[in-house]
Amino acid sequence: MTVQEHYANNIRDAEASTDEPVAADRRAARLLSALLLLAFLIAALLFVAGAMGVLFVDLIQLIPAQTEELIATTVLQGAVALVAAVMYAWSHRLQRVAPFWPRLMLVVLVVYGALTVDRGFAVVYPRPDKHVPILTRHATRLWYHRRSATGFGSGCYIHTNSLGFRGQEIPPKVNGERRVLMLGDSITFGFVLKDDETIPRQVERFINEATNDDDVRCINAGVSGYTTWQERDLFENEGLDTQPDAVVVQFCINDMIGIIGIGRGNPMTDEMDFSLNQSSHWSGIWRALSYHAAHREHQELADRQRWAQHDPTADSEATGLHEIEDIYDNPLVPAVKAAWEWCLEDLTGIKQRCDDIDIPMVLVYSPDTVEFGDDPKYRQPSNILRGWAEKHGVPFVDITPIWQDAIANGGPADDMFYDAIHPKPYAAKLMAKAIADVVMDELKVAGR
Repeated sequence: MTVQEHYANNIRDAEASTDEPVAADRRAARLLSALLLLAFLIAALLFVAGAMGVLFVDLIQLIPAQTEELIATTVLQGAVALVAAVMYAWSHRLQRVAPFWPRLMLVVLVVYGALTVDRGFAVVYPRPDKHVPILTRHATRLWYHRRSATGFGSGCYIHTNSLGFRGQEIPPKVNGERRVLMLGDSITFGFVLKDDETIPRQVERFINEATNDDDVRCINAGVSGYTTWQERDLFENEGLDTQPDAVVVQFCINDMIGIIGIGRGNPMTDEMDFSLNQSSHWSGIWRALSYHAAHREHQELADRQRWAQHDPTADSEATGLHEIEDIYDNPLVPAVKAAWEWCLEDLTGIKQRCDDIDIPMVLVYSPDTVEFGDDPKYRQPSNILRGWAEKHGVPFVDITPIWQDAIANGGPADDMFYDAIHPKPYAAKLMAKAIADVVMDELKVAGR
């Protein structure tokens, strides 16, 4: 190789090594420009979506806390889109940049993506009321409905008014209006039933159709799991605020079973917390995880509520109750006797309060399906209540023969009841019709 060839090769090698970083810097410039364009497009799309959400916030039914998060997220995306657009216009004119800058931009995009996802969860959580259980703690009655809320309870989404009753707000009473306050448990409340299928709503409809008028309002004061002592307390507080012209008390065997061996209390009071307090943490992802963890815990507690899980025969030595059938046909068992005394005492208290304000009271007995047979031992609960009603001059409506006749005429129990005690719409309609007939008579007698 000549000296000239040697120098020529060295020059070519030097030029080639110089071109490599130049090409890398050009690729980095194009990559940086592409990443900035991607950031702009994502932010702009999310900004438009957020702006549409803000404009139609009533349509998508967001609560105030969600609206605030949506506005903040929309503003954030708008700012990101603006900055990304300016930087894209700047980077698009660059021919070369150091490879460090697109790498840094990748890190920024990852952080931006994580923040965007978190803010998305922040808009969804806290959840609207319709996703939150309707029950919450009560200082006296242990649990009650959240007031003026929409939520999930007893198998359906419901709305409560400012008194905590199922249904719409109760307006001020006007001249000529007659009100029927209906106390009870999940049967009155309307387990799984739509609002217009509930017994109070059907009683109202039957009376107004029969009188060709529209002046009767039935107020649904039923609360799932309540027994007589809770119904009495509710009547003497929220119930009287409704200015009732008549009171209907619905009773089922669970009202007595619920206090056998327990009394007017709850053995799981310290464990039960029906309210679902949603986290106020700044992170939307954290709020989402907290919500679902609390929701699972709430469901576990709900599944263990004493009216669903308490075994009245568990402490037979203390209660004297060895078989569940004793509740029906052996009122002399100590625990059964005490429970009946408490229940009848509560019913007497409600009757006395009705007498104080000069309004009629109607007692309704709603049987469970085991009472539909021919065995006379299952007649004892209704006989005890009938005897109390006769003693106190209270009209008594026993739904047992009404449902028995329906079954005998081709209405299978499986098509009439969700379980052993909760009526489906048709059985609820039969029950409502029987109650409506008696309530109409009582209103006439009372001159209301």
